[in-house]
Amino acid sequence: MLRLPRDSNIIINFPNSHRDDLSRHIESYLTEIRTITRLNNIQLSSSIQLSKYSFRDYLTDDIELIFNLNDDQQTRELVEKHEERLSKQVEKLNDDMNINETIMKFHQENNDAENIEREQRRREILIEDIKLTKRRHETFVQLAQKRTIIEKKNKRS
Repeated sequence: MLRLPRDSNIIINFPNSHRDDLSRHIESYLTEIRTITRLNNIQLSSSIQLSKYSFRDYLTDDIELIFNLNDDQQTRELVEKHEERLSKQVEKLNDDMNINETIMKFHQENNDAENIEREQRRREILIEDIKLTKRRHETFVQLAQKRTIIEKKNKRS
């Protein structure tokens, strides 16, 4: 879980197509999201305003979260925790896939067509979840690395 200061500014951005549809859909949940996260500064935006201490996470190709934080220390800690969380999420999904394979073998040995079909559907969902989470993790790591490189260049100047 990411623990953000209450004054953190989070922007939900829609960088690709279907921006209006997604924005309207999520907007109806903003009050609930603010209540659950205990953060007031969550907004929808198509125009991005990054702070010096911003970082991004692409939830999907159509939804991007932008975290505008207050200082470098806070940003570094949050980036490390978020990368660790995404990494653990990938590991868990891979474990779930292994369990699914074991269950599939069991049902195949017992010629249980109904459960084989159910597990195949579950497997397809897991495959998509793994792809999305790996892509999120890789993109996040790349963005974090670029940010570090940029910070190092700025310190040299």
